[in-house]
Amino acid sequence: MQALLLCAGLGSRMKELTKDKPKALVTLHDKPLLAWNMQKLKASGFKKVVINVHHYADQILDYLKENDNFGLEVSISDERKQLLDTGGAVKAALPYLDADEPILIHNVDIISDLDLAAMMNAHLSGGQLATLAVRTRKTSRYLMFEEETKHLTGWTNIVTNEVKLSRITTMMVSNFGFSGIHIIDRDIQSFFPEANAFSMIDVYLEAARTKNILAYEHDEDYWHDVGKPENVELAERALGK
Repeated sequence: MQALLLCAGLGSRMKELTKDKPKALVTLHDKPLLAWNMQKLKASGFKKVVINVHHYADQILDYLKENDNFGLEVSISDERKQLLDTGGAVKAALPYLDADEPILIHNVDIISDLDLAAMMNAHLSGGQLATLAVRTRKTSRYLMFEEETKHLTGWTNIVTNEVKLSRITTMMVSNFGFSGIHIIDRDIQSFFPEANAFSMIDVYLEAARTKNILAYEHDEDYWHDVGKPENVELAERALGK
C-alpha cells in the first residue's frame, strides 16, 4: 500500500509552535507528528510514502534521515518553490506513486486510531473513485452525503452560508466533518484543473457530479486535529502518557 503524507503546510494555525520548525515536527507527548504518522502507516501495512515539503523543509529531510525513513520507502515531493494546496500536492506527487494502486492521503496534523487497512479494503471493494473519512462533529464546513448511498452531494460553510452542490438528490442528506484522511484512485486526475495549486475538496465536488465519491464514517475511533496549540494540549490529555 502507498500513501501521501501532507507536510507542506505553513502551520500558521500553530502560531508560536511553528515559528522555528515545520508543523510536522511539532511534538505530541515529546514525539513529532511526523513520527506518529509514519509509525502508524508502517504498522498499517504501508510500504511506500511520499511526503510533500515546503516550510522548513530541510528539517523534515534531516529528521527522516536520522530515523532511516522509519523503515519505509520514502520519496519527497518538493514544494519549496510554490505551495500547492491539497489538490496540487496530489498532482505533484503522482509521478512518485505506483499507477495501479490506490493512494491514501493523510494530513500530518491528524492523529487517529482509524484502521487505515480496513478503510483501504472498503475502498477497494466499493468501486468508488474516492473514499473520504468523515465524522459527526461540530465544524464550520461540512461535506454533504446521501444518507442511504453515502454519495457526496455537496459542501457547505455554515458561517458564510456558502453552498456548493455536486448533484441534486431526493434522498435525505447528512452533514459530516472531513477527517483529513482520504483514498483515491489515480483516475481522479481526469478532474484536476490545469492550475498547479488547487483544493482536493473542489476536485471531489466536481467528480461527484458523475462519479461515486463515498463517505467512510468512523465516529467510534478517536480522532484529533492537532493543527492548533490548544488542540495539541487537548490531544495530549486525551491520549494520556
